[in-house]
Amino acid sequence: MIAQVALALPFLPPFDYQVPPELEGRMELGGRVLVPFGTTERVGYLVGFGETSEVLGLKSVLAALDPKPLLSPSQRSFLDWVADYYCASVAEIYETALPGALKPKIKRPLSVLHWPQTLSPAERTYLEQAQGKDLLALEHKAKFETFGPLVRRGLEEGFLQTNYQVKPLEFLNQPTYRLLGTPKPGRKGSKREQLLGLLGQKPWTPLSEVKALLPSPQALLRQLVAAGELETQTQPLLGPTLSPTRPFLDLSPEQTAATQVLTEALGAFRCFLLKGVTGSGKTEVYLHLARKVLESNRKVLILLPEISLTPQAIERFQGRFGEAIAVMHSQMAEGQRVQEWLKIKEGRALVVIGARSAIFAPLEGIGLIVVDEEHDGSYKQQEAPFYHARDLAIKLGQDQGALVILGSATPSVESFHHAQTGKYGLLELKTRVRGQAPPLLQVIDLKNQPRVKGVFYLSSLLYERLKENLAQGRQGILFLNRRGYASCLSCKACETPVLCPHCDVTMTWHQATSQLLCHHCGEKSFYPSRCKSCGEKKFSIEGFGTQRVERDLKLLFPQARFLRLDRDSTSGKGALEESLAAIEQGKVDFVVGTQMIAKGHDFPNVGLVAILYADLSLNIPDIRSSERSFQLFAQVSGRAGRGAEHAGEAWLQTYNPSHFAVQAAIHQDYEEFFAIEAARRQEMGMPPFSRLIQIRTSDRDPQKAQAAAEALGAVVRDYQESLGFELLDLQEAPIAKINNRFYWHLLFRTQKPKALKRFLVELLGNRKTYGLKGSSRLSLDVDPTLFL
Repeated sequence: MIAQVALALPFLPPFDYQVPPELEGRMELGGRVLVPFGTTERVGYLVGFGETSEVLGLKSVLAALDPKPLLSPSQRSFLDWVADYYCASVAEIYETALPGALKPKIKRPLSVLHWPQTLSPAERTYLEQAQGKDLLALEHKAKFETFGPLVRRGLEEGFLQTNYQVKPLEFLNQPTYRLLGTPKPGRKGSKREQLLGLLGQKPWTPLSEVKALLPSPQALLRQLVAAGELETQTQPLLGPTLSPTRPFLDLSPEQTAATQVLTEALGAFRCFLLKGVTGSGKTEVYLHLARKVLESNRKVLILLPEISLTPQAIERFQGRFGEAIAVMHSQMAEGQRVQEWLKIKEGRALVVIGARSAIFAPLEGIGLIVVDEEHDGSYKQQEAPFYHARDLAIKLGQDQGALVILGSATPSVESFHHAQTGKYGLLELKTRVRGQAPPLLQVIDLKNQPRVKGVFYLSSLLYERLKENLAQGRQGILFLNRRGYASCLSCKACETPVLCPHCDVTMTWHQATSQLLCHHCGEKSFYPSRCKSCGEKKFSIEGFGTQRVERDLKLLFPQARFLRLDRDSTSGKGALEESLAAIEQGKVDFVVGTQMIAKGHDFPNVGLVAILYADLSLNIPDIRSSERSFQLFAQVSGRAGRGAEHAGEAWLQTYNPSHFAVQAAIHQDYEEFFAIEAARRQEMGMPPFSRLIQIRTSDRDPQKAQAAAEALGAVVRDYQESLGFELLDLQEAPIAKINNRFYWHLLFRTQKPKALKRFLVELLGNRKTYGLKGSSRLSLDVDPTLFL
């Protein structure tokens, strides 16, 4: 029998392997297997069986790694479609869908079958010490350089043997534990205290949840069971229970009308764009619909941008649905991620709320999928495999017969175009749920406005508005999408900026740590001793970031309380939660932050929002820079005036007040923006009026990166007319060097994406027609959203 095994290698089809007799009947489709590949061994996924193969001299499968496949047939069907659409290997997509902690743990213990008389004393001593130990671990020991040939000879001659052993994974029917009586409490902070606190929260607790809290808890569990303080049994885990702690809110007439239309659409696939202004109560609509779906014994998937997946957002859902909620996002520890994944797979979760990767949650029987802030760029993964969670949500809804809602105050151009052409239904919430007027967005032209002395980026007008807002006891948000203290340091003599040694970008000065930091590769360095170009020892601080804004405002408002909200200030565990709580509790007067403050928050006492430098996003060389800027302006300004007591105001500082994205934001008119942007896109032949595919070549040698791109371009140009595509661009990437690799881009445009994708996959998978050499790499991005 032949096994067809997919490996996580781009553009290559499954490989054929012989199934050894001892593994026949022990391998299921979708299960993981260990196979030899070249001089190494790889984990792959069994995707098919066959009776014959065109390949001669087939190697055999080494081991079956899963008693049962981790992915269900319906999941595999969905993931197979994802792999085909995004030109990725099936194994790449399967691995993306599984938590990293579920990777198989494989051992090859070494056994001595008999002792040859020819062994030297040193060889015999080594084998005695190595017997029973993992060969994979032995190979990394210093002694293996000396005794490696002995081990290989022993395996060939048969006096040594290894068998593959896989540590089993715990799934259904895993051990569960509960307290008996009132055990003696442990010391404060001890493992015992933490364990008893966890077990006291509910009647039965599965081992997976204990492991998520405590590393290696088995010895303590055995001790407590032996002492009669705990009871354990292996049983199917109980299903989820709804335990709401917060009531559902009454809906406004607009919300009620939208909910009624969406309720009538439940039970079959349909996609709606819910366009609601900031503060219109889209989340409450989702909650009411989720309740109706759960009443029909189906499940709910809620996707949020990573930046919006805050404790505040999660609490809203947990308050309505209690323990029936599972949460998945990238900031979770691996143990927590596995715990939530198991909770979903075991049917203990009715509602899954998560970021981009939650689209792969093992959730069956879905009746509702919500993609909140559907326009957000974080739904698109910017590394292989390049998938877009919003688009996958629509496909998943089709597969499961679920209602799909795309929610946004500022929809993507593509989604609103689909709504305009009838592909999606369109519903609108035009007023704020508490009846407040939307914040008035006003523009400050930096070309004409005087500045505050010593603060070159702050106009006098904005300073006065901040001062008045503070005097009225309201909070203010100052937005700048650039963390750090200054954008760069430059030599005072020759004006050469300090560049990252690994990337073609300037390093950002972080005053708090007195370090220069590259925001692309993470390189850190201290203040330079001299300029590398001319030897000058003095440097100028150029530009500004959130750290500098915080410092300057503290000097202007010495009595005010400040909070900085960016990736640097929230990197510690619990820091984000503490910061958000401080804002909600009124312990902060000014919040200075990046896009972390732009969406997903509801702070009723925020009276003023200021966008300090709008041109930062407008000037990015990208076809979507106007769209992203308009969305950012609208989302940030929407944080103001959410309380019922007062209206809010928003201010935008720019050197380009006539830009159509700025003007549309001032008028709070999405349709005005869309009309201009869609006309521009149509004239340029850009999405949604065409489809794009981007290929990136890279190498540590810039000439080889260029050669790889040009060689590919030379091959594909001959097929443009017959396959109906255009090679729009073949050039060095805007940021040519990142982390010591040099990049080139090829950009394709087509109206026939299926034909182009099929052609590219066949071309890139065939080394005879096009093959990368040496250290060159290549990636293919279907429907790219970034071009840097």
